[in-house]
Amino acid sequence: MDIIPVGDEWRFVFVGAFFNAILLGIMLAQAFTFAQNSERDPLWLKIYIGSLVALDTTTSIFTTAWIYSLFIVGWGDNTVFTWADWFSASHCIFFGIIPCMAQMFFAWRLHRISQYYTRLIQDPSSARTWGDFIVAKQPYFTKFIIVCSCFTLLGGIGTFAATIWLREYALFYKFAPIASVWGASAATTDVSIAIAMTYHLRRAKGTFEATNRLLDRIIQNTLQNGFLTAIFCLTTLVLYLFIPQPYYLTGTFILPKIYSNSVLASLNARRTSGRLLDVTIELDMSSWSETQRTNSNQIVSTRLGALRPEVFVEIHRETDTGTVVDIKNDLTDN
Repeated sequence: MDIIPVGDEWRFVFVGAFFNAILLGIMLAQAFTFAQNSERDPLWLKIYIGSLVALDTTTSIFTTAWIYSLFIVGWGDNTVFTWADWFSASHCIFFGIIPCMAQMFFAWRLHRISQYYTRLIQDPSSARTWGDFIVAKQPYFTKFIIVCSCFTLLGGIGTFAATIWLREYALFYKFAPIASVWGASAATTDVSIAIAMTYHLRRAKGTFEATNRLLDRIIQNTLQNGFLTAIFCLTTLVLYLFIPQPYYLTGTFILPKIYSNSVLASLNARRTSGRLLDVTIELDMSSWSETQRTNSNQIVSTRLGALRPEVFVEIHRETDTGTVVDIKNDLTDN
């Protein structure tokens, strides 16, 4: 049996564990912010966030224990860089559970958004486009996302079982099909969620500029989160498939934290978005009230003489109050 020499790849593993600890602190800070502003949230959402935070914290504990046994307890013993133990294998199962939980959450949010915004198509009488058929009109797209997230979970569990069974790092290439299922399904799910949510949010745009700016901001955050996680998944998978050294372990430390932070960031963003929507709705309502007063007094009858015609002037001002209220309900009501 060949001993894998200690090289630069294990330095990257240590750096990945360091970033894991940093992202854990950010995640705990976001969890504290969520706890301070979760009075109106349903119980199931609080339980979900508590479970996600507990699992993510457990992942960091196991990662720290493995790094300690690798570089402190195993100092001078190169065999620790050859054989995997329970600590090194444990993060594989969390690597499937946490992404699956995050993807299920965004699938639920996508379902809610599709329910709110289906009626906001500008021309309902027009022919059905391919986007309406695939994303908006059919429930199969959401089911496809759920199935892919389940494959992500199964891929993580399978990787954990294969790691315990083989144990030797040099033999990890044998369960490449299982890891490929995990990486491909996770990346596909993230990209699908980003595209679908962007599609629905763009459909909600109207003529009110402040609302459109808010939607552009939400779309930008959605695309950033979705493609960031997808790029990390694919990068980790490519490192595993094409580089024999365990550089891919760095991605397994960082990626679960990105998923949990993206969920908490999307929930905490409701506070900022809510304040902006309150200002938007207040301005829109005042404009609507002014319009009502104007319309009631704008039918002017002017008689300028027997030979002068009677003139009627009516002015209408268009608002997007209904759209703004729907967006506020979707972003603040869970």
